Amino acid sequence: MSDATEKKQEQNLLELIPAHNLPFERSDDEIITLIQPKFTNKFMVKYVMPRMKQPHFKVSLDEFGSHIWEQIDGKRTIGEIGENLQEAFGEKVEPVWNRLTKFFVQLNNLKFIRYLNYQ
Repeated sequence: MSDATEKKQEQNLLELIPAHNLPFERSDDEIITLIQPKFTNKFMVKYVMPRMKQPHFKVSLDEFGSHIWEQIDGKRTIGEIGENLQEAFGEKVEPVWNRLTKFFVQLNNLKFIRYLNYQ
């Protein structure tokens, strides 16, 4: 069997190291708001966005999402972030691993984060 036909080795989500792809703001009550540009096309960015009243979307995270976002530093794995989340919120965040998986899949799909060690 050639290398091309071999199955790609699956990577455990909890071992991935996420990093931010977007700028963000932190409010006084520790809530994170992500700032996403409305356009990424070079033409639109250069000629349309400067004329827009609000060239960015703002996405506010809840207390759990804000805590998770703060933990994303390009060094911690998702597993470590989950353990910190459990320690900080206890039963309030259960089922932590299901919630964490869905949250990171969504962040990745929206390109709000990237994984530094994804193969």
